[in-house]
Amino acid sequence: MLNRVFLLLCFLYFFSSCQEKRLDFINISFTPTEQYEIRNSGEIIHFSIKLSSNSDLSNLVIVQIVNSSIIDTIHQKQISGFEETESYIYTCPDISSLDTSSVKLIFYCSNANGDINERAKIFSVISENVYLSETTGHTMFSNNSSEFN
Repeated sequence: MLNRVFLLLCFLYFFSSCQEKRLDFINISFTPTEQYEIRNSGEIIHFSIKLSSNSDLSNLVIVQIVNSSIIDTIHQKQISGFEETESYIYTCPDISSLDTSSVKLIFYCSNANGDINERAKIFSVISENVYLSETTGHTMFSNNSSEFN
């Protein structure tokens, strides 16, 4: 009988001393959701950014990286609460060259505990002056012909 009481007390002590560890999380989602897109120079994109965490949110930062070399913080805002929805209007950079530019937007969010999460959106920006051009004088042959097709 004494062994059972002792065993019961040991179980109670063991299970009461275990503390549940709380894992902090930060979720970031945004629309438009397409990961890779082609956009025109100067085009406006309306972002809806949804943030949530199990601890108080503190900061939202959006960083723009153009062609893996030009880095710029384009938006920074102090936020609070466990859930937040932000609207952000982004204007694609003006591209004057004939080449396509790669743009990466990185959305950073932090909470009061110092945890940070990030999501990226990558798209290509083309100059509005770069389109298909029309040419004439081409001769095309069928696959069935003996001529070069």
